[in-house]
Amino acid sequence: MRSMCDVVRGVAVSLVLFIYPLTALAQTEQSAAFTYQGLLKDGDAPAAGTYSLRFRLYDAATGGSQVASPQFANDIVIDEDGLFSVDLDFGADAFDGSMRWLDVSVGQPPMGFEVLSPRHPVTTAPVSSFSLAPWMTNDDGVHYSGGRVGIGTDMPEMDLEARRAIGPGSVPSIGVSGMSAQGERWTRLANAGSGLLAWNDGVGLRMGTETSIGSGFTEMLLIADDGSLRVAGGNELSLGSGGDFIIGSTSATNLAMDTNEIMCRFNGAPTSLFINQNGGNVVISGAGTGRLGVGITAPKQTIHVDGDYYGRGHLWLHAYEGDGQSGTAYIQARDDSGSSIIGMVLRTQLGSTLYDAMTLNGRRVNIGPPESTVTPATLYIDHTDGLFTSPALRMNRTDGDGSLISFHTLDTPRGSITVVGSTVSYNAFTGSHYAWSDAPTGLRRGMLMTMTGHNDRLSSEADSEVVYGVAPATRANDAACLGVYLGAHDEASASGRGILLVSAEGNTDMWIVDHNGNDVEPGDLLIASSVPGCAMKDDPSQFATGNIVARAAEHVRWADVKMDTDGLRRVRISVLLTCFQRAPDVSALQRANESLRERLDQLEGRLR
Repeated sequence: MRSMCDVVRGVAVSLVLFIYPLTALAQTEQSAAFTYQGLLKDGDAPAAGTYSLRFRLYDAATGGSQVASPQFANDIVIDEDGLFSVDLDFGADAFDGSMRWLDVSVGQPPMGFEVLSPRHPVTTAPVSSFSLAPWMTNDDGVHYSGGRVGIGTDMPEMDLEARRAIGPGSVPSIGVSGMSAQGERWTRLANAGSGLLAWNDGVGLRMGTETSIGSGFTEMLLIADDGSLRVAGGNELSLGSGGDFIIGSTSATNLAMDTNEIMCRFNGAPTSLFINQNGGNVVISGAGTGRLGVGITAPKQTIHVDGDYYGRGHLWLHAYEGDGQSGTAYIQARDDSGSSIIGMVLRTQLGSTLYDAMTLNGRRVNIGPPESTVTPATLYIDHTDGLFTSPALRMNRTDGDGSLISFHTLDTPRGSITVVGSTVSYNAFTGSHYAWSDAPTGLRRGMLMTMTGHNDRLSSEADSEVVYGVAPATRANDAACLGVYLGAHDEASASGRGILLVSAEGNTDMWIVDHNGNDVEPGDLLIASSVPGCAMKDDPSQFATGNIVARAAEHVRWADVKMDTDGLRRVRISVLLTCFQRAPDVSALQRANESLRERLDQLEGRLR
């Protein structure tokens, strides 16, 4: 005889599912309970006896998660036909419209339960029935009038609220639509005659009206898929009807936008339009290519004014390039013809009279009235307006002595032209000759330069300025010294050679070299030495006639000067340039003649 355990293990269940609500559908709520009927077999024959059944609800056919608490049917007596019927109630929350599977286990006391496989799907009848609660039905549809409706929330704050945690690819949405024959999905917002919304695949969101249901939709507004807002129609603003976009009444203060304009009216009449009157920037076109026209319908540049411009204040110009912080700013008198000749006049007013203060024409600048000579200058200054009787260029101080012109480089003072009493002083100036050299790269400022005689010209004209050929002086007491090398000029000679500046007047720096250990004092005369580019102290004992190039303006103690690698002591000092020939020393000439006589006698003696 089989044991109870054997009987349990040999049981196979075949289930026939019937769903019966235990309470009838009411007007307020519906029960979550249903009736489960099945056939229990022992082998191939119907089972009979006392059994206990356990029912568990899952959200998947295998695995998954258990839904609600398990239900038990204990000590039920099954007749010889094997049929049984139990009532199950997993609660209303167990059925939300998703699929459910019933897991059945069978046992006999005192043995435990054995799970029967497979799980059995719960048919749609209980799922759909339970998900309707607490909705009510009638012949026209399903409705609910008990309060607010929440989707994704059990505490809605509005009549209909959809709530969802916002994240990438997860946003709340509500869709109620009807498909037209053209594929458009229309959504009615309110009663007939009110606004309608429609979404059209590939176009965007439309808004319009119709006078009655089915009479035809008139589109008024389109929010396109490209992000633009388009207003249909194109009605001009008038007293009887406004434009396409109106703020206010057409008979009172309003702003109206129609097909291609913005206008402001007050009591039906045009009035001033203020934009950000109390502050804030007004940006037109931004970084785009749009243009602003004032008095013209087809502007040619970013701002185009056709007609007189009236304003006051300052004109601020920022750089044309980059971010506007650095670069070049332009004021242009031009058009796009490529052949026009357009000048520019800066005009001022004195009393009731207007004066042309500055005229720009091509590459020429006229200060005062335009120049009318045959060969006008690049910069021409005139004063034929009758205000002054002095020369064309006049520099005047109104507070006595001081600078008329101050010269700076890198914001550092370099020199000036000053008036003191009735005298004009050129301060810290040096006058330079134009020169050129075969080896300009080896030149240093302050080197003494001598003329080579190979001259050039500043231009191709025969009588143009001479550009002297020079080289560093290498002959003691050289009479051909031109001056002291100052630096390179930013022009070229007629033959294309780079022009050098050689100081010949005023004050400058000059290289000098030690000669016989004689220290130099301010005022000492300087002549050329045999050391390239260096001057030395004049030596009447050696040179009866001295070719003076400068006067020393500093003390030089040769014992304090460091010796160069070639064994010479050189230093660059401030000098006052000059050019004259020192008168001969008679006693020195006599000594020189006697020395020459002795040398001549020696030579004659050797020839005998």
